[in-house]
Amino acid sequence: MTDLETGRHLAYLAAAAMFIIGLHLIDSPRTARRGNFASGAGMVLALATSVIALLYDGTAPHTSGGSSPSPRTLSWAESPDSPRHAAST
Repeated sequence: MTDLETGRHLAYLAAAAMFIIGLHLIDSPRTARRGNFASGAGMVLALATSVIALLYDGTAPHTSGGSSPSPRTLSWAESPDSPRHAAST
């Protein structure tokens, strides 16, 4: 496991903990604002971690300024590994 993957997992763990703690804090009217902030911060951390991971892995869609069609994806039945594909060949 690389350092980036370890950091990603730790960020997701921290985001989940912040979200759960925030939900616990929302129970009381006295701490509801802090709970909303903690839950929101956890969600923002999870989203930022996901975006960074997508950009780093090279799987994030990006545009080059023009309108180019996206590549066609195979459906399950058209996949070379599917039983239907093997039966039809």
